[in-house]
Amino acid sequence: MANEFPHVKQFHFFKIITIQSLLVGKLMIPRKFVEKYRNCLPNAIYLKTPSGAKWKLDLVKIDGKIWFQKGWKQFAKYHNLAQYHLLIFKYERTSHFHVHIFEKSANRDKIPFPNS
Repeated sequence: MANEFPHVKQFHFFKIITIQSLLVGKLMIPRKFVEKYRNCLPNAIYLKTPSGAKWKLDLVKIDGKIWFQKGWKQFAKYHNLAQYHLLIFKYERTSHFHVHIFEKSANRDKIPFPNS
């Protein structure tokens, strides 16, 4: 799929799930990513899992930080996220991230990777 902004390269980041992110219902996007791509991020994004499922999440922007918020709790609950799960996010285009989920042991969490 072509990138809507040719100057924006694909970018990956990972997050280790904490109890805090599950309890408060939001997950902060890393500062380095925000510094680089803040102007390209809309108010809503889509997380796409290797199964092809898409999840709409709203972004909240406060004091230079950006969080996955509205929709995050539902995403986390559906995927049975727990403390120490590892999520790898691949930024595809302005509103799409592919996300891969690994359980605590770093094994893929029953979600097949696509061939790409």
